[in-house]
Amino acid sequence: MSRDRTINIAQLNIAMHNPHSPDRYRSLMQRAYAIQKPIALGKLHGVMLGFLKASDAERVEDADFLEGELFRFVKIDMSLPWFNAVTLREATEDEVTEISIPEHLLPNLQRLQFVFNVKRHRLFYISKDRDVTLGPGTAERFFQQLFDIVREGRVSFPPITVTAVPDSDSIDTILSIHKLKKLRIELSVPNPDDGEEDEERFRRRLEKQKARKQVTELYAESGKGLKPDQETISLARVAAENGFVRGEGNSEEGTKVIENTKNTPEVKIVKINEDAETTMQVLRRYAGELLRRT
Repeated sequence: MSRDRTINIAQLNIAMHNPHSPDRYRSLMQRAYAIQKPIALGKLHGVMLGFLKASDAERVEDADFLEGELFRFVKIDMSLPWFNAVTLREATEDEVTEISIPEHLLPNLQRLQFVFNVKRHRLFYISKDRDVTLGPGTAERFFQQLFDIVREGRVSFPPITVTAVPDSDSIDTILSIHKLKKLRIELSVPNPDDGEEDEERFRRRLEKQKARKQVTELYAESGKGLKPDQETISLARVAAENGFVRGEGNSEEGTKVIENTKNTPEVKIVKINEDAETTMQVLRRYAGELLRRT
């Protein structure tokens, strides 16, 4: 009998400002891996790159796809109070001094695999597998902080913006708010692929003005709803994957409605047959099929 289960796959857009190329993205990921230090995400958890290698070539320098793992674990704060489950009281100072956990040992390890396409600068990762989870927003923060650390090193990289790719219907959902009162569009310089005319147009416009970010806000006239024109809609669609878009208004019943692309990441549920494929094979196949369609 075949063993079937499902995994969740999310994706990140990693946009490097000019100059950028597949080689630069390979170098970025290699240097990110070389840091080998956990990044704190909240007070309890840390995440780091567990390994990195070429997925479709013998050398990283020749690969279109890189693959690796994210290690997530709990960081114990020894200065906080401990609880004694036998006495049902806070542990005494003497009891706590008996605790000896080496600093290099971190509990509750969780491992999540990813693949990264250097040409399309998209990272696909398993956001949920059984009881192991890492939300797209958390993954976005981790990679943004990691690349910020890389940029502080001796090798110079241009600014890098990481965005959790939102659901494909997110902009339509915002624009369909019955009475749209406020629209905020925050666009970081995109890194367009071939054929992405709107991304290329907005990139050239921002770089020509020596700008790294554009923030556009529209407010409706009193008692009316916004009617964004095609240029604003195009800007919003590009910003959805290179920043964020937020809409605020009222439903037909008059209740307040707030929609934000940050709150609606695209997460796909994919079936895996454990007897036929590994999770990494499924992840590579999913990423390849999606990139070929877009």
